[in-house]
Parts: sequence; structure tokens; C-alpha cells
Amino acid sequence: MAKKSRNYAGFTVIELLIATAVFSVVLLVFVSSFLRISQLFYKGINLSNTQETARNAVQNIANDIQFYGNSPQFFPAQSYFCIGKHRYTYKVGTQYTPGSSTDIGIMKENVNACGPGAPNISTAAELLDPGMQLNNIQFNNCQFGQCTISMHIVFYGSDPSVLTPNAQDPNAQCSGPDNSTQYCATADYSATILQTF
Repeated sequence: MAKKSRNYAGFTVIELLIATAVFSVVLLVFVSSFLRISQLFYKGINLSNTQETARNAVQNIANDIQFYGNSPQFFPAQSYFCIGKHRYTYKVGTQYTPGSSTDIGIMKENVNACGPGAPNISTAAELLDPGMQLNNIQFNNCQFGQCTISMHIVFYGSDPSVLTPNAQDPNAQCSGPDNSTQYCATADYSATILQTF
């Protein structure tokens, strides 16, 4: 009687270990690429939102200057200015927190007469989004028929250490690699308005 040879099909333990190692490396590359893409995505979203907010804030002020046809009345010591029947109260270097009467960005409210005072949180409109901070606002040449408004806004989530040189600097910028600054964005926006008298 002849012996029948058995031909077993399958993988050896070494082949399985090699396949598992190759699969793990491919999976690791895929996951790290996905994380990098998501960091860049969030960085882009935050940058876009910050730039849009800065543009809208400057446009609000510019519209008032054009509509009312007069120069802003400035009161920098009290951190407000008035244009027509609107008072803009601002706080430089403080992150805007919704519902707070002290941690504001730049608030616009209707007033009968220009004067100091805390903004009425229930009726005033905040021009910044939560987590954003007004770091600099300037008006130039507003008495000569045109007015230039410049604004610097930062967004840094809950980690102020991602801003250089610091979070209160008028020209603070995001610093470090993208994985540490994905939730950090800065925007500079300026506009020149021709005043109608």
C-alpha cells in the first residue's frame, strides 16, 4: 500500500507575522496622514473664520462712517468710540467669552447720546466670535475726508502659549508647528473709507 502524501495549504507563523508587520506599517502611515490632513483642515477653517470676522467688524464700522458721514468720536482711555447713534465698546487683549460683561471683544450698540458706560449685553451686538480677541484697533486720517481702519484679531482657543511674543501683544502671531497651532489663527484687516459730509 502506497502512502498518500498530505498537501496542507495555509500560512506559516512567520508568514503571518510578516503580513501583520506590513499591515501595521501601512495602517500607521495612513493614520498619521489622516491626522495631519485633519490638523490642516482645522487650521484652514479657523483662519478663514478669523479673517471673515475681522472683515465683518471693519465693514460694520465703515458702513456707519459712510452712513452717518462724520468722523468717529474717540475715547481711548475708556475703550470706546461713537459713530452717529452707535457706540462701539472694545477691550484689547482679552478673549471674548459669551455672556460675560467683562470679557468682550468689540460690541456695537444703539445709543441716544455718545457717552461712557458698560455695554448692555442683552442688546449690544458682539462683532467677534467666541474665543477671538481684539489685539489692535487703529483709526488714521479720519479728519481729512477719508478714514482708515485697521484691526488685528487673534483666535487661539484655550492655549495662549501658541502666540508670539504673547497673547496681549498688538501684533501677536501664531507660532510653532501646525500640530500645536491648529486652533490658532490671526487676521489683519484694514479699509479706507471716503467720508461724505
